[in-house]
Amino acid sequence: MRSFRVFLLSFLLLTNLNILATKAEEKTPYISYVPGEGIAVEALDATISPETTLVFQGVTDPNRENARASGGISWVGYLGIEKKFAEYGKVTLQFKSGWGETVEKEVNLLNGINFNSYDVGGNVRLRQYFYEQYLLDKQVTLLIGRRNPRNVLDEVRYANNDDIQFLADIFNKSPGIDWPSDYTFTIHARVAPKAIDFFEFEFNFFEANADWKKIFKGGFYTWQLNFKPAGLLKLDKDKWEGNYRFYTWLNTRPHEKLGRELDPPSTDTKNVSYGFGLGIDQALGSVFGIFSRLGWQRPDVLPARGGASIEFNWSVGAQAKGKYWKRENDILAIAVGQVCPSKEYKEAGNLAHPEGHFESYYNYAITKYMEIGPSVQLIWNPDGVAKKSQGQINPVFIYGARIHILF
Repeated sequence: MRSFRVFLLSFLLLTNLNILATKAEEKTPYISYVPGEGIAVEALDATISPETTLVFQGVTDPNRENARASGGISWVGYLGIEKKFAEYGKVTLQFKSGWGETVEKEVNLLNGINFNSYDVGGNVRLRQYFYEQYLLDKQVTLLIGRRNPRNVLDEVRYANNDDIQFLADIFNKSPGIDWPSDYTFTIHARVAPKAIDFFEFEFNFFEANADWKKIFKGGFYTWQLNFKPAGLLKLDKDKWEGNYRFYTWLNTRPHEKLGRELDPPSTDTKNVSYGFGLGIDQALGSVFGIFSRLGWQRPDVLPARGGASIEFNWSVGAQAKGKYWKRENDILAIAVGQVCPSKEYKEAGNLAHPEGHFESYYNYAITKYMEIGPSVQLIWNPDGVAKKSQGQINPVFIYGARIHILF
């Protein structure tokens, strides 16, 4: 309850920022506030951007032993600070707080149902801080600092933001990537030549252990190529923008090799893992958009961060703006996908049927900066279990709602 009171007080304070900023602006021209864009400190060429999301989810038939139908809430809040240095650089800080996990503890799954949850008991933490340097008229970007690796790889425009888009993990990032365990040290390089503006190349290094010890010993390396056909074909990007990304990754943390079910415990624990993926998003006019993901990773080792060995995953989906029902700022979206454990994971004694996910959400725009709407999910073969006789409910139904506010 204490965390909830803190959230309510923060909400009331931030919703009155317009009044506070207006009064400040009467005294000095250096501070301004625009709803949805945050506070601009013009003298410092800096911006302060608060944002918050509240998610409710419920489950009718949980598949965890002794669990029962229930509901729960998760909340997350962000405070972003950006300071520009003319046209050549930028510093970014992000403070983050959150509490609650909705009903994630009531269900056994290979892949999660609430990518938005960040349960730190309402404490405020500095999660990201990095510096970007622009070179050659911004054709080259270099970055160093601490960052969430999920913010820079496998980005898909219509399925990449759990604050306003899908909530299920599979529709935010590929489950077939063995991510570093937390926000961590990174070096990033991006090349986007203006002469061939339909190609972008990115390289990232992350400290895979995320403990800031021996930073370069256990690395997570990524390479990503993005093809943009609208640039090549000189199409209107507002209507036909598309991104066709191919990426590979390498995680050099020690990985345990999977053995067969009756084998003694494995002593082969110094393997690396690797994989590749595709991410596609394509606008179809000014109303519709489609997306797809495909991922593969080495099947015979366990992920260094724990969990099942997911060899393949795929997902497809679409969204539509509310133009045809006179709600142009509303969004209706739908997606389906599967998480497929490896054969080696099954041979080690685990149930390994492909776990299927379906999700649909609707965002009702109360204002340009505030959205609310329902979300539903259906998961079949949860946790790799295909039959009720194997001891679990199949399928699992998740219902919920979400509210998102930009201040």
